[in-house]
Amino acid sequence: MIDIAHGEINVEWFDNVLISAPLGPINGAGAQMFSEKICTSIINNAPRKPWVRVEFFRDFYTLATPDAYRFLLKSLTCSLRYQCEMICVIGVNSCNVSLLEKYSHLVGLPFFTFSCLSSLSNFLEDRKFVNEADALRARLGAI
Repeated sequence: MIDIAHGEINVEWFDNVLISAPLGPINGAGAQMFSEKICTSIINNAPRKPWVRVEFFRDFYTLATPDAYRFLLKSLTCSLRYQCEMICVIGVNSCNVSLLEKYSHLVGLPFFTFSCLSSLSNFLEDRKFVNEADALRARLGAI
């Protein structure tokens, strides 16, 4: 039986921030594709200094099946290996937030959660990961 990947993901860099924005229901095949896309972007584009990974859940319905979480762990391990300093999550689904927190701590990455774009952007600007909080807010708002 062939597994067809479910879900979408947008992966892009903004200053020293990797933005990973999944959308929709995600199965194991979709999560594997996401993990590969994230890791490829990290390997090819990560700055040579500490950076931040932002998981941006754009809707309440973005959830993954149980077979997807091993691929999340793989991409978090890749993040740590390439000098990711912390994981920041923005979203309203407490299931996603708590699972990402669990897996982030499992690999040893500090974890922060935010409920709005402004608080996340200001947090990253204060820590010098972005040059302009307003520009990050605008970029995230356009995803």
